[in-house]
Amino acid sequence: MPLYRYTATNAEGRTVEGTLQATAPGEAAALLSKNGLKVKRLAESSAAAPSAPAPQAPTKPDPTQAPTKVRLDQSAPRPQQPVQIAAPKPAAPATVRTRHGSDGDLYFIFSQLQSYAKAGLSPNAALMDVANKTKRADYRKALMEASNAAAEGIQSSRVFERYPNLFPEHVVGGLRAGEAGGYTAEALGTIVQQVDDARKIKRWASWLTWVTLLSVLSLPPLQASLQAALRIWDLQEQSGGGMDRMESLKRGFGAEMHSPTMWIQLGVIIGGYLLGRWILRMRATKAARHQASLIVPSLGKRAKNEAMRAFSWHLGMASRSGLAPNQAWELAVGAVPNVHLREGLRRSFSQLGERGKISEGLRNSRLVPEELAPMVNTGEITGDVPGALFRAAEGHHEQYMMADKFAKAQLGCWMWLILTISTVIGIWLLYDWFYPKLQTKALDTGLPDTAYVMPIRSDLPS
Repeated sequence: MPLYRYTATNAEGRTVEGTLQATAPGEAAALLSKNGLKVKRLAESSAAAPSAPAPQAPTKPDPTQAPTKVRLDQSAPRPQQPVQIAAPKPAAPATVRTRHGSDGDLYFIFSQLQSYAKAGLSPNAALMDVANKTKRADYRKALMEASNAAAEGIQSSRVFERYPNLFPEHVVGGLRAGEAGGYTAEALGTIVQQVDDARKIKRWASWLTWVTLLSVLSLPPLQASLQAALRIWDLQEQSGGGMDRMESLKRGFGAEMHSPTMWIQLGVIIGGYLLGRWILRMRATKAARHQASLIVPSLGKRAKNEAMRAFSWHLGMASRSGLAPNQAWELAVGAVPNVHLREGLRRSFSQLGERGKISEGLRNSRLVPEELAPMVNTGEITGDVPGALFRAAEGHHEQYMMADKFAKAQLGCWMWLILTISTVIGIWLLYDWFYPKLQTKALDTGLPDTAYVMPIRSDLPS
């Protein structure tokens, strides 16, 4: 049975190292998890136990040789100092390109992982079970790879970051912070909440997009239909009213269908929509899009409070786990959804160095409320930094909920406004463009020469 060497943390957060025998890495990880240990590293030990030296018979001194003189003033040889070899930096994980994931898939995956984490199931078994339940092949591949890595003691966030189209950066960052700070189950809960909130607001944005697209797409066919009606009038007038109705409809609408005007308009609209969607999905424009979203009154307030809520909560959890301020700050920054705010928070603490304080980083960021830095400074003096950060996260959560409701209401108002504008344009086409032309044609037509004259009855009394 192979021997496995492991590094894990116990319930108190202390690092424990040792070896155990198991038939496979998954069984070893399950045994450690059953004993209340969180595996950080697990690898098969190939070193054999050192064999005891063979006993040697004592040798007798040779009388023919002169005795060796020992110099009492000779100092003992100094032990050789160990050579410090810098550990090589891990290579950046290779990126795997897939099609874009969905919030629904993320919600399913991380809600299941959260349930397994609360139940105490090992990450290896949890990831494998969720992978078997996932429908999409790319998600299933990523989860199976994370399961195999978990059996070797590798964090799941290291695997998920290789799939940027499936797992967004802030999702991977939140999971990484939970794994480093020992609060993986709670971190998975925040990821589930973020994904669910994003799914709801995107649903409103999707409705707005479709209402706008369909409203704009309906205008060229409406104009073409009215133009076809005028053509049908001309055809009936030229034939003296003798053309068959279906034939006139066919020729009138057929002429408009063969006209390139309507198709060019529809092509420009659909092409603009597809181009805009492609630009919004580009990773190169993500930072610019997030920065622009902060300018929108409702969405900007929502995005900022969402970012500060995640940052304050993760920073408090990482600080409570005993991590250094610079490490806790970097982990918390990785969980911020907005790229522009994330980079701003990262720069604010990088200027302080490794010995900087959290209150100084908050003061330098200029992205958080002014009262947060003094609150955290008081916590640094009293030894309750996590408490101050948790109170700040709770305040940002309340403001976020209010901004989220206001953003959804504003999106609904935009939908109503677009429907109103498209209706007004349709009424204008009907009454100000079509009816005047139709009236002109009716007046120009006049009565025919053989007008019908009602006969006068002669049998009636005069």
